[in-house]
Amino acid sequence: MDEERSNGILRFLFKLIIVVIFILFIIWLLSIAVRKHSVGNDISTSTNKSNNSTKVSTVYQDNLDRMKDAGISYYTIERLPKNVGDVKTITLEEMYDSHLLLEIYDENEKKCSSYDSYVEVTKLENEYKMKVRLVCPKKDAYIIVYLGCYDYCKGFVCEKQEEQKPSNSTAPKDSTSQKPSSSPKPSSSNSAKVTEYEYVKRTSGHWTDWSSWSKWQRNAVSESDTVKVQTKVVTEDYTYEEEIEDISYESYTSKCPSGYVENTNGNGKDCRKVTSETKPLDCPILSGYEKIDNDGIICTYKSTASFPKVCPPAPSGFVYIDGTSCKYRSTKPYDKICNPKSGYEKIDNDGTTCTYQSTSSTPKECPPADSGYTYMSGTSCKYKSNATKPKVCPETPLGYTYVGMSGSKCVYTKYLRTDQGENIPQDTSTRIYVYKSGPVVLEDCDSCGTYFGYIYKVYARKALDKTCQKGYTELSDGTCHIVKTKSKTCVSPKVYLDGGCRTKITAPAVCPDGKVELSGVCRVRIEKPMECPENTEPLNSICVKKATRPVICTGNNYELIGGKCKKVLYDNYDKICPKGYKLTNDKKQCYKKEIITVLKHGTREVTLYRYATRKYVGGTVDYKWSTSNHDENLLSQGYTLTGRTR
Repeated sequence: MDEERSNGILRFLFKLIIVVIFILFIIWLLSIAVRKHSVGNDISTSTNKSNNSTKVSTVYQDNLDRMKDAGISYYTIERLPKNVGDVKTITLEEMYDSHLLLEIYDENEKKCSSYDSYVEVTKLENEYKMKVRLVCPKKDAYIIVYLGCYDYCKGFVCEKQEEQKPSNSTAPKDSTSQKPSSSPKPSSSNSAKVTEYEYVKRTSGHWTDWSSWSKWQRNAVSESDTVKVQTKVVTEDYTYEEEIEDISYESYTSKCPSGYVENTNGNGKDCRKVTSETKPLDCPILSGYEKIDNDGIICTYKSTASFPKVCPPAPSGFVYIDGTSCKYRSTKPYDKICNPKSGYEKIDNDGTTCTYQSTSSTPKECPPADSGYTYMSGTSCKYKSNATKPKVCPETPLGYTYVGMSGSKCVYTKYLRTDQGENIPQDTSTRIYVYKSGPVVLEDCDSCGTYFGYIYKVYARKALDKTCQKGYTELSDGTCHIVKTKSKTCVSPKVYLDGGCRTKITAPAVCPDGKVELSGVCRVRIEKPMECPENTEPLNSICVKKATRPVICTGNNYELIGGKCKKVLYDNYDKICPKGYKLTNDKKQCYKKEIITVLKHGTREVTLYRYATRKYVGGTVDYKWSTSNHDENLLSQGYTLTGRTR
């Protein structure tokens, strides 16, 4: 009994201890929640709690810097906007999808918006403006940095080396939050630079289960570690509005300006107005003339240009000769004549030259011997060369061979036949016998006997006298000369005319008296004084034109009305368009433009998205930078590289 009571007390005490421990655990959890809540309130409302505000500023600034550095690495040359004013944007969600960043959380481990946060680049004239906006549950701000191809860039573009300060967005969620500043940049491109590597460590956390699927929506959603997405394509009918430009035309009305009446003068203007302004009559301006007299009714002018005097027209039967004076020649030509010559008579006149021959004549004579020749006496005109040539053997007769001289004779032989006999015959004046062989015994087959004899050759023989060489003639003295024969002729300067040698002369033909030679023709020539051209008059030794005009109204816009010069104004009609219309550029009609909206219908394919989310809870996320990409200290603490550098 006592034992059971004792055991019951122990069980009660054990249960009491468990209840107390559970109550203390609940109180501890509530204190942690209250403490976290108070810390959050302090960050959003107080600027005097330096430790907490420093934590908020540092975390937010680091996250902005991470987005900025990732944006600079993303916008390579092919991704930058091309034209001035163009804008390109990448959201934080797209940066997650491209593995440019790990997820960004604020100082309370709350995830920043991946759809409202973005990096935006705008093309300026000579550089680029980058806007980095980060939207977190209790903070919404952005920074502006400038990119360009500067001398200190290692790549194509880099951040401009000057301090940039973040500015609150146009609709901040926390109006009391401070603007984070960008990291200070070196003031000189020569400053030392160190590359740092980013590490991350997640501790004591776990992923929650996926939420239920959201409703289908049109807004695109990208998948990540915290978001999974399903899509489907549907075809839908839709109606849309389209603005079109509608142009209508109307005719204008015409009206003369005030004070004007319709013009009937036909001078190209529509309206006319006569003013009271007058001026006296005057001489009109006559182009090319200057006024020399005005009697009040008629104005007299002379031409400003003078005219040279000219030659009068040619008299009948004459034509003008070009030249500085007025000379004329007759159109009728006259033949040239030959003047008489003493001791001569005219034999020809070709119109230019006269030919004469002497009246006395002489017989023909042998002409003088040429150089190197001598005249030979006789009735004919023969001449022998002074040089001689000796005689030579004549050409070898056909079939013969020259064998030498025999006295004064040239001997030639020709083979005839071969003979035989007991004796060799003796040479004659026509034959030569030459021994060949022997004596020999010859057999006579016909008589079957033998006889003794010689074999010899028989040649024909010619003996010819030497003769003069070709082209030379043998004279009576036996010498060889070249002989020329010439015909008798008249000795120069005489020529053979009318059966005798006569002197012949020429002389130029001349024009008859009173005639002169003009271009090779004899004509009559006359000369006249110069005169003023037609329609001109002499004035002070020059020729001018004169003109007269009645006095008129002068000056622009003046007309003769009722004997007075009155100023008259002209203008076009005023073209008046209906209300709301205006004239076209060609002034031919009025138009009005209106933008009207019309409804149009069609079908289109639409991609719908739905998503489920999960969270990483119960843990912490810490980022650190190191100058080593294999920091043993950080690796040993469980940190891993994110792949980002700065």
